[in-house]
Amino acid sequence: MKFHDDLGSYEHRLKEANIENSVTKLNSVDIKHNARVGGAQNSAHTRGNAVDVTFNGGVDETNKLIKTASAAGIGGIGVYRPGVLHFDTEGKRAWGPNYHSDSIPNWALPAI
Repeated sequence: MKFHDDLGSYEHRLKEANIENSVTKLNSVDIKHNARVGGAQNSAHTRGNAVDVTFNGGVDETNKLIKTASAAGIGGIGVYRPGVLHFDTEGKRAWGPNYHSDSIPNWALPAI
């Protein structure tokens, strides 16, 4: 099953987590968009297995969302800054702004 096929159940989990702020998901399958924004050539987005989430939240809200996504079965977690995350279903791993695990912000480590 593709990530976007089960997106409704993930959105339900996010609502249960009381993430009240506006959440915007970027297109999860648009190969051209992925190339325009500098995404990885073999990105999980191009297979429909990933979404990027941005919302108006700080560190506490971001950590809450990371924990909720992980509990919902999301394995790939990219943490770029508070309120800007990547989630995918292609294995358990995490990374920060430099796309490596050693760049995960210290404030996010307990949530991952």
